[in-house]
Formats: sequence, C-alpha cells, structure tokens
Amino acid sequence: MALRVWLMWFMLCVSAGAQAHGHHAHHAQQSAQIATISAAELPAEANDTLRAIKQGGPFAYPRDGVVFGNYEHKLPELSRGCTSDTLLTKSADCGRKCEAGVPAPKDSVPPCRARYHEYTVKTPGVHNRGTRRIIAGSPAEYYYSADHYQTFKRIRE
Repeated sequence: MALRVWLMWFMLCVSAGAQAHGHHAHHAQQSAQIATISAAELPAEANDTLRAIKQGGPFAYPRDGVVFGNYEHKLPELSRGCTSDTLLTKSADCGRKCEAGVPAPKDSVPPCRARYHEYTVKTPGVHNRGTRRIIAGSPAEYYYSADHYQTFKRIRE
C-alpha cells in the first residue's frame, strides 16, 4: 500500500513538473516572437515619452512609472529582487518573496525591484491616457504598445 501511495505521489509530481515546464516554455516562446520597431518608426509622442523615461521625467500623467505586471506574459519574464541591503522575506509593495539585491537609498522604503514600468504615450485628440504605452525594463529595454498591451514591439534604438 505504501508503495502504491508513493508511486501515485511521484507520478503526480512528475506530471505537475512537466505541465509547469511546458507552461514556462510556452511563455518563453511567446515572448521570443515579439516584433521590433526602430525608434525612428515610432510616433513623435512615443519618442517624447522615451526621452522623458531616460531623463527620469517629468511625466504627463500621475500613473506614469507604475509597475507593469506583465500578467499576460507577453513580455519576457524577468527575475525580481529586493532593493534592500538585507534579505527580506516579503515586500509590502509587491507581496512576493525577494532576494537581497542592490542597497536602497538611506531612509527609503525597500520595494521589490519591478520587472517593468509603464508610461503613457500621448495620443493627439484624446483627452484621457489613450491606449498607447511604453513599457520599460532594465537595462535599457523598451517596448511599445499602440493597443493597450494587446501587442508589443521591442524598440530598437
């Protein structure tokens, strides 16, 4: 009986591992198929946003710079780490386990280093944020979405 239980447990673990591996392989394959666009091909407003990102602002919208979760896994997965100089078990900002990383500035809150941040690309004639965004990763990794995250193009500079 114990052998049968052990075999069932083993088969379950192998099956779950294979599914997880296939799931991650699908995401890696999906993100590897991202088209590219040169900075010269971007709308002028996207180049303005790209310049603002590189200069650290100012930004036109209060939500510019917020964490982009990549929940649809359309962009490559990047690892997370803490900006604290001590090992944290959980960050209040991202609610995920972190690993020690680059020290945070003195007296700052040590949030999890986000994989991506989103920035609005102004759309002429639109009075809200519109659908155009630039997603910034690091180091110097930028993606353009003209359709509110439905599709992405990696920006070549």
